[in-house]
Amino acid sequence: MKKRLFNALVICCMLAVLSIPVVFQANDDNALGRAGGKISNAIEDEEAGTILFSRGDIEVTKGELTSAIIGNMGRGKNQEEIVEDAVQTVVTRKYLYVKAAKAGVAVTEEEYEAYKEMLSESLQNADNKEDVQAYFDGFGGEDNYWKSMKPTILQNLTIRKYLNEQTGNESGAVGYSEKEIPAGTDKQQELETQIKAEAYEEALTVEEQEKLIDAAVELYQELQ
Repeated sequence: MKKRLFNALVICCMLAVLSIPVVFQANDDNALGRAGGKISNAIEDEEAGTILFSRGDIEVTKGELTSAIIGNMGRGKNQEEIVEDAVQTVVTRKYLYVKAAKAGVAVTEEEYEAYKEMLSESLQNADNKEDVQAYFDGFGGEDNYWKSMKPTILQNLTIRKYLNEQTGNESGAVGYSEKEIPAGTDKQQELETQIKAEAYEEALTVEEQEKLIDAAVELYQELQ
């Protein structure tokens, strides 16, 4: 149960639309705090905005790719799997966000605040509340977490709305808790998986994928 609840936090707040959970060893009480600290450092680093790859509307920064790499660690994957998944995560998110923006999809400040309130209330009642707090503490507290992650969350929620439209989800929700998962989610997940796979293939050539993976390998090694 603990793992499910923390995964819901990460999926909803950081890499939600790409369904990339963060899983750590259950006997490591400080793993979540360290993860939060590493992601916070990656975002706040003075080189976080350094562009590692750019083509058309897609730009991938050092901070974004480093955060995605951290999100893929601790799941029993080897280096190759971690960096490839991280690259796919970031590129797919960037590509879908551009498509959403071009389609006129946007998230209002009111929707963001409603989502933030919903998730905060849900986490207060979570069985692993202490674990979640440790993750927030890695960011320097919950307020700093929301401040640091707001641009990413807004981007993710925009993509969530776009995917809702593409998969026929008429709920109108930009986010939902585990207790409020809409009916028909399995079918929608299948459609979303197909959309994401196609997005990654459309976004980069094989050569460009390899170039970005090479950059991710260097970032991965810096984290060791």
